[in-house]
Amino acid sequence: MICEWPLLVFLVVRVACVPLVQTWFVPDEYWQATEVAHALAFRYGYKTWEWREGIRSVLYPASFAALFKMLSFIGADTPVLLIHIPRLLHAIAFAVGDYHSWKLCKVLYGSSSAGWTAVCLSTAWFLGYCAPRTLTSCVEMVLLAVAFSWYPWQKEKESDSAGYLWPVGLACVVRPTAAVPFLPLAVRHLWHSSCRGQLLLHYMAITGAFVALTVCVDSWYYGELAVVPWRFVHFNVVTGLSSHYGTLPWHWYLSQGLPVTLTTHLLPLILAVVYQTARHRDLLPVILWSLLVYSCLGHKEFRFLLPVLPLCLCIAGDHIAFHLAACAKRSDRPMGFRRQVIFLALLIPNLVALVYLGVIHQRGPLDTMQTLRKEMEGNLQANVLFLMPCHSTPYYR
Repeated sequence: MICEWPLLVFLVVRVACVPLVQTWFVPDEYWQATEVAHALAFRYGYKTWEWREGIRSVLYPASFAALFKMLSFIGADTPVLLIHIPRLLHAIAFAVGDYHSWKLCKVLYGSSSAGWTAVCLSTAWFLGYCAPRTLTSCVEMVLLAVAFSWYPWQKEKESDSAGYLWPVGLACVVRPTAAVPFLPLAVRHLWHSSCRGQLLLHYMAITGAFVALTVCVDSWYYGELAVVPWRFVHFNVVTGLSSHYGTLPWHWYLSQGLPVTLTTHLLPLILAVVYQTARHRDLLPVILWSLLVYSCLGHKEFRFLLPVLPLCLCIAGDHIAFHLAACAKRSDRPMGFRRQVIFLALLIPNLVALVYLGVIHQRGPLDTMQTLRKEMEGNLQANVLFLMPCHSTPYYR
């Protein structure tokens, strides 16, 4: 894997974003991850209401807590390292997720399409909310990208392995909504498999293992029986309390969500869906199913689309490759200039977005925390009152 050029490209792009991004996107990148990890590792810190209500699994922040403990043990638990090492690890993980999305496209569409998918993935991730932040939605996206790559596309009949459910299970532990994009694929594999009984046993064993893991660990953490996935679904779907954070119309993901997250990649995706529907019969149902389920919920956010974003970029990359191949057949002129124009059209707008969203937009809360930290170094008894919307600042930064 390490010898293939797309992985190196993804690593460079992702790691370069670590020191560049100086802004915040949503409170979850701190209050569902590193802030909770700080409290676990050092036994003091503030936790938001989600942790008092028990709708979050502790397994994800526990991985950071173990890292913080190791840094503390060697005397390297400085603010800079506590901030940037989790982001660096996420950058590496995201590069691996991008690599598996590239592999998926190579399996489904061929090498030329995979090459343009690599371009689409690399340029799309310049957007600020796709930077290496410690978001649960980003971890969900990475793990599902691995699972999509492991899925036995066009080989469901002879395959009795459900190994792709391991990353799906991990993703569901981090965020239960990860089950949504993969549900139609699991049903499809079970329907087409020639050994359904054995495959169903694999499904049950893997699901049971993750249920037991999360129930045991979370019950230990909360001090009572805690089935976090059920609590999560009950809060967000059954009671509908997630609407407290705002509701949007049913068409929002189609009219605003996808256009904003895809930006320059939206046009090739639309053209592929309109003119090459049959060619994308494997990925399109997964995307449409996910959008349907997400659209039924009142509370909507751009980051909820991240798990299906790599699939959209695979389709966009294939359409670009297909378009260039068709143009090459109709014309004797070299396609080098056309390729360069398309590459720059994808790159430049997203590069501008990176500079704005990563360096300028919403950087005030983080700059404020750095100033407060310096001023309080000699006065640990000082009191600070935060009047901020929805925990928009971290705490132990």
